[in-house]
Amino acid sequence: MSLIRFDASEHPIVFLAMEGAVTEEQVLEYLEQMREVIERQRKFSVVVDLSAASIPSLKARGLLRDFANTYERESDEWTVSSSLIIHNPAIKMAVTAIYAVVRTQYPKRVFRNREDAVAWTRAELEKAGVLNA
Repeated sequence: MSLIRFDASEHPIVFLAMEGAVTEEQVLEYLEQMREVIERQRKFSVVVDLSAASIPSLKARGLLRDFANTYERESDEWTVSSSLIIHNPAIKMAVTAIYAVVRTQYPKRVFRNREDAVAWTRAELEKAGVLNA
């Protein structure tokens, strides 16, 4: 079973979790939700939990890449930071490869647990003046 959980209820922190090898349909649904967050034109940071993810299909990865390319300018403008929670070395390599191709203007870090990822994300939002210390 695969799924994507997307939660923007704690904006300016947006949470995303992928489990299993997500389908193209699930990726398209997530991308629509992410597009809505970007189009709000309010600063945000994203915490992506890939600790239970498998490598998605080539088509699903292509959808993610195309979205990143399409919304590159808007993402750079509105995203403060991106933190990833990754345990699987293969997933970490895939994400590193994507980041080598898709450059961003905001900082990205990889963590092994949610608590550290959220703490770093909050600190980045505070530095950017988006959250009050």
